[in-house]
Amino acid sequence: MKKRDSFFDSLKFILICLVVFGHILEYSGIKDILSFKVYSFIYTFHMPLFIFISGYFSKNITWDKLKKSFKTLLPAYFVFQIILSIPNMLDGSFNLFNFFTSPQSVLWYILALLYWRVAFYFVPKIRFLNFPIVIVISILMSFLIGLVNYPVFLAIAKTIAFLPYFALGYYCTENSIEKIRGWNKAISIAILIVAFFLVYTFTTSDFVLNLYGEFSYKYVFGSVAKGLLWRTVSMVAAIIISCAIINLATDKLHKWGRRTLDIYLLHAPLVYIVYGRFLRKFEIYPDLWIALVVFVIIMLLCISMIRIKVFQYLVNPSLLFEQKNKKE
Repeated sequence: MKKRDSFFDSLKFILICLVVFGHILEYSGIKDILSFKVYSFIYTFHMPLFIFISGYFSKNITWDKLKKSFKTLLPAYFVFQIILSIPNMLDGSFNLFNFFTSPQSVLWYILALLYWRVAFYFVPKIRFLNFPIVIVISILMSFLIGLVNYPVFLAIAKTIAFLPYFALGYYCTENSIEKIRGWNKAISIAILIVAFFLVYTFTTSDFVLNLYGEFSYKYVFGSVAKGLLWRTVSMVAAIIISCAIINLATDKLHKWGRRTLDIYLLHAPLVYIVYGRFLRKFEIYPDLWIALVVFVIIMLLCISMIRIKVFQYLVNPSLLFEQKNKKE
């Protein structure tokens, strides 16, 4: 059990690094082809695999665990919704309705995680909902949500688009993970090389927009049939690449992977407000290598910040209430 936890903590750290680097590339303007292809490759699997892990650790959801999720995640959501809305407040574009209905940047995942956990609190209580049926329903829902275009409203579109990965994680067993970990490493390396080659050769901006999971097929591709085809391709690719990553990932980085949600939240203001506004002000478009340096700096900042009390309260405001109750 300890080994398994160490592996997943290590894997989560690898993924949060990819998340942060992907966001830095996004805000760097992606003017050079290499940056775009690396960005495209990261987006084929990093959030699907992250969501898979969320599902894996959301088994046996009790009412108490569900309440704890809301007490922990909702306050953090609103704190960072305020922080990330500061630029809108300063330039006069702040809208109260959008504040309550449109999650800022990375915060969609917080709402989605709550939706998924609520759903899978009830799933085991419904007799006919077994593994095959839930997977089929989640895939159908993921395909169908692409027929409508509600990109940001309460993160519903993304929640449904990424639902199959959470469901797969929820039903995945420790034995299944061990089997994937036992694959021939050379095969997984070959999968990643071929996948990167295919992404490099065939990826377009439309395909990457499709990976966000929040826009309709007609908006992205101009065609429902084409959208359904590419959603199928992206789903298959995400699963295959994720399996290869699970097989190859080290378990040596676990000490930095226990606070990935904190890093996820803290990097957002640094990337979207500080870094993004700096680049826009001076009209700078960094290449891949400069973005890599910025990534190292921001990751070091985030790792340092999570050790400081004030930032611990920001990412988990419920700690303030816990301390208040202890004093009383």
